[in-house]
Amino acid sequence: MAEEQLVITNKAGEPVEGCTLCLVKLQGPCISWVRPAQWIRPCFGKHHSHENWFWPEGTDLPKIKESFQNVKSLQNYEIMQVTDSHFMARKYTPFLQWVDVVDITVSKDAESGTYRGDAWSMSAGCCPASCCCAPLGGLLCCLFPFGDHGKTAKHLDHVKGVFASNGAPIGHLEVLTFGESREHSASPRHTIIDRVWGEAPASPVKSPQEGAGFDGVVTEA
Repeated sequence: MAEEQLVITNKAGEPVEGCTLCLVKLQGPCISWVRPAQWIRPCFGKHHSHENWFWPEGTDLPKIKESFQNVKSLQNYEIMQVTDSHFMARKYTPFLQWVDVVDITVSKDAESGTYRGDAWSMSAGCCPASCCCAPLGGLLCCLFPFGDHGKTAKHLDHVKGVFASNGAPIGHLEVLTFGESREHSASPRHTIIDRVWGEAPASPVKSPQEGAGFDGVVTEA
């Protein structure tokens, strides 16, 4: 069976085409692997989010891995790597196709036998992939501080929604950093939030014609 091609959509919900699509597909992977915006991450916390996820007892690794695979059902998400212990995906924003990266490492607690995830969502560069010479621009501007407008925290919410829809909801989570998210700012950092993510947070999903994994379509700003 032929591999499903990623359809990148813009803010109007229309597919990105032509020269813009060529630039995005050529430069996006480079930006997502190099991630120049994260070189100053220890000094600047406004363009990344970091959470610890804890799955309830009884959630097995195959179900977690299957949920990772289903992240491709989200709009503008492209899976980079899926193993038993590591997941990476790049996210193209609808507006100008800035590149964000979701990076999650899964480990098993030796005592309880439950699984936990070290979940990061980060802006990869300050130049959008639709801009000519974006990787070079990102390298030259790697020291430029910029915010994520709350998007990186939302990306993690989207992925948590996929787990909930796939029958492997997060039992509880620890919010460490949340970028510029106003929704998460009400809770202090290092706060344990005991909540079973039984319902998928609003996610920008593909249309039914593209094989959506959820009911309905949510448009992302």
